[in-house]
Amino acid sequence: MSLQEKVRNIIFYYVKNQYNNYLQEKNLKFINDNELNHIITRLYVEQKKDLATFIKNCLKEMMQENYPGALVENIIFEIFQDQEMAVNRVTLEIKKYQEYLLKNISKEYEITVPIDQDYGIGLKIDFLDNDVIVKNYKRNSHNKLLPAEESGLISIGDSLIKINDKNLEEFNTEQKINIVKEAMKKDFISLKFRTFSSACEVNRTM
Repeated sequence: MSLQEKVRNIIFYYVKNQYNNYLQEKNLKFINDNELNHIITRLYVEQKKDLATFIKNCLKEMMQENYPGALVENIIFEIFQDQEMAVNRVTLEIKKYQEYLLKNISKEYEITVPIDQDYGIGLKIDFLDNDVIVKNYKRNSHNKLLPAEESGLISIGDSLIKINDKNLEEFNTEQKINIVKEAMKKDFISLKFRTFSSACEVNRTM
């Protein structure tokens, strides 16, 4: 996965979280196109610095001493240089995500990976009331890729829906956390993800 693709997935994760929070705060199931574009425009204007910092922190955490600071700064500069194009691109992603949710359509994939006894599989995940989302990758102390990132299938922003034989959507947040902890005690783990990002059509990337 290229650095640009990693940045794109991080942005999608960030905006997806903002979108989900907005729905919960307003008690909505759907945001119309005009309002959605306004929300994302405001996100870029009001939270531009926060988003840029979030991108850099995620990549620093992921890549450690191999973090290409100058290249990342250039990518971020290009993203925010043309705000209209950036907003339209993210709005399109969220529209597709929203359409998948409303029509109950999504792409799902399964993967079985070994568990590193010291570092797990190398995923950071967020446990939400209605979702378990891939937040970032982790690497070992030598900056070596761990099974999740090495697979090239799991992307930041994907939703984890099943571990081994347990459907996470049937459990509350505390139960989900315990299921993950218990599963990580074994040598291998089978995972099922749901992806809504259109990026998955060209690339399928704790």
